Amino acid sequence: MPTPPQQVNRFQRIDSLDGFRAFAIIAVLGFHVPVMWPQIPWAIDPVRDGGFIGVDMFFVLSGFLITGLLIKEHANTGTVNFKRFFLRRSARLIPPLLLCVIVSFGLAIRFDEDIRVFFLTATLTIFYVFNWSMVFNLRSSLQIGHLWSLSLEEQFYSAIAIVVYLYMRLTKILSLQKFIVIASLLIISWSIIAKIYILRTGDLSANWVNLYFRTDLRADTFFIGSLTAVFRQNHLIK
Repeated sequence: MPTPPQQVNRFQRIDSLDGFRAFAIIAVLGFHVPVMWPQIPWAIDPVRDGGFIGVDMFFVLSGFLITGLLIKEHANTGTVNFKRFFLRRSARLIPPLLLCVIVSFGLAIRFDEDIRVFFLTATLTIFYVFNWSMVFNLRSSLQIGHLWSLSLEEQFYSAIAIVVYLYMRLTKILSLQKFIVIASLLIISWSIIAKIYILRTGDLSANWVNLYFRTDLRADTFFIGSLTAVFRQNHLIK
């Protein structure tokens, strides 16, 4: 008889990550505060110049949590139900996303925003490709402009799902964890090398949009989280 898949402890909530989340939230809010209140001194808002790192922290956390869930499911069942995986993600993301779009639509009308631009932004957001509109310099709504990061999140979910799917279809020589490590290192290397190349061929001010919004150039943060999830899962098994 085939040996049943090894049961792995549930990828439980990690309370210590709440502090990580809190710092990331404070950093992001602190970065945006000067836009509304530029007179606030640095002493009161010390993260105003580096708060954008909070977004990277969220991406690392997402990579860690989502990869951990996929590893756990594969270890416990021997497979991954990708349909259920994406349905769970949709159930968590779509309701608050639609609520945000509806409320923001009221604000767009209140502040006389171009409704065609709003609907274009909303459509790109709902299909999780809004960040690329920033790359291609399309006009976007101020009311929901912050949702570009949600598009990246969903693209990262798809990327790690593709990595796991390829593992299940192409190889059984390596363990899933080792396959994720190899794929993550390749993606991280590409992201870092591409950033270095862009910075060497142009100045930061001319290329910051690509560096900040392009999916492949932000993928390193997510897959650093994936590597961390593999390390933690191996530690739990031991």
